[in-house]
Amino acid sequence: MLSKLQSWLTSYLMPRPYIESNLVLSGKVVLVTGSSRGIGLATSDLLEKRGALIVRMNSTVDIVDASAIQTFVDKAIKQHGKIDAVINCAGVFIDKQLDKTTPAEFTKVLAVNVTGSFNIAHAIVPYMKKAGKGLIINLGSKISHNTNISPNKVTYATSKYAVEGFSFALNTGIG
Repeated sequence: MLSKLQSWLTSYLMPRPYIESNLVLSGKVVLVTGSSRGIGLATSDLLEKRGALIVRMNSTVDIVDASAIQTFVDKAIKQHGKIDAVINCAGVFIDKQLDKTTPAEFTKVLAVNVTGSFNIAHAIVPYMKKAGKGLIINLGSKISHNTNISPNKVTYATSKYAVEGFSFALNTGIG
């Protein structure tokens, strides 16, 4: 799995001819959310081994708090001079049927998975526009294309459909 993740990530950060080589990502500053565990930790570790400077945003920063995100991004830019890419791995999953999910739980999943993606993009896009380049990757899920979603995954699937739509719209241009 790590080799697939490595190939996928480096294909976004490096031009195609370099993917198969041992070229490192030195000089690239990558902000990774959700970096304290799971996919975020694996992503951070993998890119760091390839030479990227990783700015780790872990659970000490509330991804739902736009002000805290802006402060974190501003500090990172001041410290490193730039952020070349953002890989948004922060997310939450509730494994409950819809009728057992509380409105507060539903709101939390949407807030972390969708609003968090917005908050990160909102904070970093002005810097990327000024630099004339940048990359934002929001981790989605294959559940967005699944026509047979289990009853326990309705809330998560809803949030990941929204993340996918947001990412497609963001990809059309940050103008």
